[in-house]
Amino acid sequence: MTNRTVKLLGWGSGTAEITAVLDGETVFSGPVELVEKTNDNESEQTSPGLFTFEVPFDFLGTKHMTISVKGNTVEFGQIVANYTELDMGTITFSTGPDDYVDVAEDDNEGVKDPRTNVTIDGVKQTADRLLGKGTWHYTVNPGSTLEHDLTISVPGLLDD
Repeated sequence: MTNRTVKLLGWGSGTAEITAVLDGETVFSGPVELVEKTNDNESEQTSPGLFTFEVPFDFLGTKHMTISVKGNTVEFGQIVANYTELDMGTITFSTGPDDYVDVAEDDNEGVKDPRTNVTIDGVKQTADRLLGKGTWHYTVNPGSTLEHDLTISVPGLLDD
C-alpha cells in the first residue's frame, strides 16, 4: 500500500465547481453535487463527501491547500482519511479502505481541526472553539477561495 485517500466532507445545495490545490499540485477539479445538511448527515460518519485525493501512506506533516468554489456555496466540514491508526488508549487499530476518520489528533481542548492559518479571500478566519469537539466548518461562497495549512497528524497503519 502506497497511498491513503483523504476525503473532504461538506454540504450545500445544487452543484459547485471545486478546484483543490495541495502544495501547488491540483488534486481535484470538477463539479460536485452538493447535499443539504440535515440532522442525519452532519456527523463524521454520515457527512457527504465532496471530493477525495491521495497522500503517501506514510505522510505526516503539513501542506498548503487552496480550494476555489464556483456555482454554489459550499460548507466545508471535517477532513478524514482511510487506513488511519486509531489510538483508543488500551488498544490501537487501523481503519480499512472504506473506513474514514479524522486526520488530526485531538489538541488539549479536544479539537480535531487539521486546518490552520485559514483565510477566505485573504481574510483570516477564526473558529469558535467553545464546543470543544470536532473539525470546524468554513462556508465558502461562489467566486471565493479558501486557503489553509492542512496538517495530517494521525499516521496510516495497517493491521497485520
